[in-house]
Amino acid sequence: YKSCKYLEEALYVAPNEIRACCQRFFYNGKMRGDAKLLSIVENKTPKSSDIAKARKKNFDEIQLGKNKDCKGCIFLKETKEKPIFTSNISHLSIEHHSVCNLRCSYCSEIYWGGKKSKYNVVEFIKYLNNSGSFKDCNQVVWGGGEPTLDKSFELILEEINKKANPKLYHRVFTNSVRYSEAITKFLAKGLIKISTSIDAGTEETFKIVRGRPKFLNVFENLQKYAKVNPKRVTVKYIFTDENCSENELSSFVETCLNYNLER
Repeated sequence: YKSCKYLEEALYVAPNEIRACCQRFFYNGKMRGDAKLLSIVENKTPKSSDIAKARKKNFDEIQLGKNKDCKGCIFLKETKEKPIFTSNISHLSIEHHSVCNLRCSYCSEIYWGGKKSKYNVVEFIKYLNNSGSFKDCNQVVWGGGEPTLDKSFELILEEINKKANPKLYHRVFTNSVRYSEAITKFLAKGLIKISTSIDAGTEETFKIVRGRPKFLNVFENLQKYAKVNPKRVTVKYIFTDENCSENELSSFVETCLNYNLER
């Protein structure tokens, strides 16, 4: 048999579909990956049994060479035992909308195009929780769009944690443009880690790279978060042609120190 850990254990929640992975690769001249499990029917929330069936269906197609998403993927491994497919999840990625308040130069409409969920994501998480899908889950990664802009951000996180593996942690990729009470609350409880990419050392460059004049807003909010739990706050820098000068980097470091982000 051929199978992979993502098909058996991972789940990627998107606005209009549920995927098994976010791997992308080229095979026979075509980009493949982002293996789709389910296309969402408008206003119809998938259940945990739908995930198990979709995983089994993809697996069967892979054996016959009919699954185009997975064809040629290096993560497919041979196994002598046929996997038993359930809705259990070891890794969950939540990117259930593409609403964002920045327009980064290195990003695309996939992540800021304004798509909203075609289904009730809170209800979907409840279905998974009630079936015990999170009992062995190690990590939940939040992307987007900007995760905190969605009104259900706090509800989804709390729902996952009702019956989840006690060692599970949430990594939230947030731009920190807008202060989030929910992030502060979950940082204080030790339930999340946040990562924010600054990508600039000056207000001018921030506007060029990230598309909005919100440089100081981000630092002010990160300072508030770091006061709560500095070890769970990561400050990140993606290098582009516009932001890689020595002066820009020196200014970035200086601003981090001015806002007490050295830890």
